[in-house]
Amino acid sequence: MRKPTVKNRLYLCLLCLATTLLAAKQFVSVGYYSVLHDDTVTYVGWARQFLQGLREGVWYPRWMPDECRGYGCPTFLLYPPLSFYAAAAFAELTGSLLLGMNMVRWLALYLTSLGIYFLLREHLTPRSAFLAALCYLLFPFTVLQQYLCGSFAATVSTVWFAPILVHLLRYHRNRHWAAVIWAGLCYGGLLLTHLINAYMFSFVMGGLLVCLATGGRRVATLWALPLVMAIGALVSAAYLLPLVCERGDLQLASFVTQGAGFDYRYFFLFPSRVHLIPPSVFWPRFYRLYLVHELLLLGLLGYALLRLVRVGRTPGDFQNTGAPLCRLFAVLALLTLYPTIGASQWMWRLVPFFNYIQFPYRWLQLSVFLCTPVAGWLWAVQERACPARTFRASVAMTMVAMATVAVCWIQQAHGLTGKELAAQAGPSPPEHLPVGVEAGSLQRAARTAVVEGRGTAAVLRWQTTRRLVAVMAGENLTIRLGTLHFPGWRAYLDGNPLTLKAEAGSGAMLARVPSGSHRLELEFVDTGPRLLGKALSLASLTLLAGWLVALRRTGRSTACPSLPGDGAG
Repeated sequence: MRKPTVKNRLYLCLLCLATTLLAAKQFVSVGYYSVLHDDTVTYVGWARQFLQGLREGVWYPRWMPDECRGYGCPTFLLYPPLSFYAAAAFAELTGSLLLGMNMVRWLALYLTSLGIYFLLREHLTPRSAFLAALCYLLFPFTVLQQYLCGSFAATVSTVWFAPILVHLLRYHRNRHWAAVIWAGLCYGGLLLTHLINAYMFSFVMGGLLVCLATGGRRVATLWALPLVMAIGALVSAAYLLPLVCERGDLQLASFVTQGAGFDYRYFFLFPSRVHLIPPSVFWPRFYRLYLVHELLLLGLLGYALLRLVRVGRTPGDFQNTGAPLCRLFAVLALLTLYPTIGASQWMWRLVPFFNYIQFPYRWLQLSVFLCTPVAGWLWAVQERACPARTFRASVAMTMVAMATVAVCWIQQAHGLTGKELAAQAGPSPPEHLPVGVEAGSLQRAARTAVVEGRGTAAVLRWQTTRRLVAVMAGENLTIRLGTLHFPGWRAYLDGNPLTLKAEAGSGAMLARVPSGSHRLELEFVDTGPRLLGKALSLASLTLLAGWLVALRRTGRSTACPSLPGDGAG
């Protein structure tokens, strides 16, 4: 790795300044900026309840008590928690949840640009790497994600893309175990931030390693993929293992069967099917913007391929300008653009879990990232081929044009304030509901209600994972509790275990209580898979940290042993 210089530090500061200016509106006028109204209300509501759970001493809040009209649901059994931990930390530091979420988005964007810079600095000049990172920040799609159409965790998850690729490239070059471990740790972070993006990025990792293995005649490079994915799965086991083991308790089928608004066939960029989508869905309004971005990326890649052909006529220039890196990322970018068109329907039907991506336009987030190294190489070629004054003029014109578009879009963005969000309730995703619960039968939940017998049930404490109810029963009672029945909930009557039942249709808890004065306590505890997952994550992190320390001390012995399939690189 190159040692930091004054110029490198200046580039890092300039990227920080650019990111801050891009996100300034989110700090000056604190609000959550997105046109995805339901998603905004939902994510902010989750962040608020997640923070509430942490404040109550729950280290991993899986149960969101205010979802499903107050019945609650195990949101974070299905949804990764890492971005919400970060939001909670910044909310505590700033005293504002919305400001905390905006700080997380700002930090993720800045770290993503830093990752791009460090990724390219190992292959191109520092100036070209800086210009590529700056192009990523100012590219209209980045602004679109930050202010208009990006969901919270999905935009944060980009922070892991560059570090994974950096370490995979280092592994291919140096064959050091440490690179595989670091790539696996970063992939675990991606799994814990956004599962769908992690699934999509696994295809990018596979494509990268296949290209490296075939181009360098080092087939053993492919061993890195299962190793990285295994390390990532172990690190994120606290989230993944319960999801895998308890997925049968959730209505996951509804994730891909919610009609035209969630069917991938309606969201291809070509051919257009926006006329078949309900007007209430955002896609008809933004389809053309996404299509323009796809055409821009295709134009960039086409121009880069033409330059590659010209540079390829001089073998020395081809290697010295970083052309192999450009060719590699151009191929990967084209592969990620393919699932956005209708001709890729066979992939969506045949590849396992592909339809859970839901929206083909999600791939554009990866395409934009992968086109950034291509842009960096083009800047490097331009710098070598043009006089300094001409090069500076072309840089200035490009950046001013992108910044102008960014400013126009930012000015049009509208942020929902805390008061506006507090007054609204987002729809609870049906895939988060326990099996057997009919969403239409859920009305605003009363915390307790006597449905059979004479008596009263008064709430003494009602927290995220602990509830205490005082019961006065003149005869045997059946009490309906405003909480969905789900594995992990335990009931105790005067300290003794009590069996709960689920009400037909609503899925609410029913507790049978004998006559007399009683204390009914509810507690949401970890099941076996949840405990095992936490143990695996903790043990994996401990062992991997120890391994990294040991490898660092042994120095040169960090190199991997020779594996079958190694060839002359």
